[in-house]
Amino acid sequence: MIGFLTKNKSIRNAVLSLTFALSAYANAGEIEVVFLDDTGVGFNSQESYAPVGGNNATTLGEARKNVLYRAIRMVESQVNIKTNFAINVKFKVLGGDVENFDAITSGPTFIFHNQHNGNPYGILESSRLYPSNLISTLQSTITKSSTISTTMFSLDTPFYLGFDNNSQERSFISTVLHEPVHVMGFAKINCFSSCLPKPISKPSHFTKFVFAQGEPLVAFDELSIDEQEAVASSSDGLLFLGSAATQSKLTKLLTGGVHDGAVELHADGESDGQKISHFSPNVQPTQLMASDGANVQDFGAAAYILCDIGWCRESGQVIDIALDLVGTQFKARPGRLLNVDFVIHNNTNTAVDNIKFETRFPEAITLSDAFLENGECAVLEDTLMSCSVNTIRANESLDVHFTLSGNIGEYQLSGELSSTSFDVDSHGSNNLFDIEFVVQPNTPPSIELGDTMRVNEGETVSISASSYDEDNDDLTHSWVQLSGPKVELSDENTLDLMFIAPEISQDSNLVFKLTVFDGEDEVSSIIDVSVLDLDKENTKQAPNDSGGSFGWVLLSVIGFCCLEKHQPKITILVCCCNSRFVDNYSNLIKKVSL
Repeated sequence: MIGFLTKNKSIRNAVLSLTFALSAYANAGEIEVVFLDDTGVGFNSQESYAPVGGNNATTLGEARKNVLYRAIRMVESQVNIKTNFAINVKFKVLGGDVENFDAITSGPTFIFHNQHNGNPYGILESSRLYPSNLISTLQSTITKSSTISTTMFSLDTPFYLGFDNNSQERSFISTVLHEPVHVMGFAKINCFSSCLPKPISKPSHFTKFVFAQGEPLVAFDELSIDEQEAVASSSDGLLFLGSAATQSKLTKLLTGGVHDGAVELHADGESDGQKISHFSPNVQPTQLMASDGANVQDFGAAAYILCDIGWCRESGQVIDIALDLVGTQFKARPGRLLNVDFVIHNNTNTAVDNIKFETRFPEAITLSDAFLENGECAVLEDTLMSCSVNTIRANESLDVHFTLSGNIGEYQLSGELSSTSFDVDSHGSNNLFDIEFVVQPNTPPSIELGDTMRVNEGETVSISASSYDEDNDDLTHSWVQLSGPKVELSDENTLDLMFIAPEISQDSNLVFKLTVFDGEDEVSSIIDVSVLDLDKENTKQAPNDSGGSFGWVLLSVIGFCCLEKHQPKITILVCCCNSRFVDNYSNLIKKVSL
């Protein structure tokens, strides 16, 4: 189970601080991550790591950081935060009441609304407590980063560190995503951790949506302190009742734990404050905030609660926009252009406004010819391309295109898709992309092909070859016949060549050439095919065949074959007899002189 603690604790000075400022482009806010681990521990571990699931780190600490950064990018692309805040993170052995948890979070910091700071959306109430990052957003102020939470991750949990989440092991990306949802304000009532059974005296941004189960539902804020404590420690007696859109969606999304559109919170009779900030175990299918912490990367029902408590500013909606990268080969030659194509999908049944697609790239490469269907693109600051479109219709898809070029080297590009409206995107994993762009000289392909073959005339001949390209370029193949009796090639543009050996009167040799082209360089290989004349072969006498009974025939016909009369000497040559007889008697009669 993933735990959530909100009891204030003293935090020692950070030994390492890193600003993850990528969101400064997509949204105005910036999340700062402060690492509290000692050298060689937790996020700073130097233990070797084998890359898995798209996480190509080489040390355990680096792999953990990569997952954390990815989760932060997802949250920033999903929620228009418009504020700056910092979160502390650390790995440690969790003990006591939380020893079975994968992570615990202390925070976020809650504050009262100060009327002098404005209330442009009309949401803030002076009598309620709000998470400091939410209240800053609702006041349209971008503040200097202040630490609002601390998350401790269990050193005893064998987390799976891939980005793909396709493991039966506990997924770290799911755990890391879970904790910022709490930080964004999906929190229990304003008591912190062990407040129960202490009196609950102040309403919060969250309690205005919380009800006690009954007929009819009873607003939590209207209950007496004793009644609040009783319902908070009851079994599935605490419900979250949001907007009409939330009620409708939750009823369709969840198959359990829903009562008249309200979803059960995790009040299980133990008076455990942290559990109230989770869905009840009765909520199925499990979503991101389910108390059993299933391996998911979709906010699910939690997205609707975040929208209700203020992040949608009452004018936004829960959406699901996605980014698909077309193609997987991102290699180019020096000075050559590489085409990069994306498709933006709106998986929402309503239109989504103010779509922004941004790409960050290093100065050493050139990004050009940027295009967004129905929108516009511009390259900013030499390292940022920003594209925007006013509206993408319900279930519509739009194309994005640009080209890359550069000198020899390896480069990293990354980016996000987001809505700059007051929407909450339920799924952030499909909003991100990361490209490794490699510029290198071409490596010519290679061919494996035998040197010679022996076949009979009239035989169906099959020649098999193989080709390989180190750059994984697309290859083309072509066969040509260089010499010998002409044959008809069945398919000269594949690796396997077939033809029928020609009918011949004598042994012949055919020569073929295979050429492989990778778009820039070509290589060739030649094979010789020897074709045997079957008629000639069939008429040959084996060396041990008997021919003794025909010896007298040889001698008797000599005079008729090659007798030269009236000469002092007569040379008898076997010139008109079948060659097989000559073969048999080659040692008997070679030359006769008379």
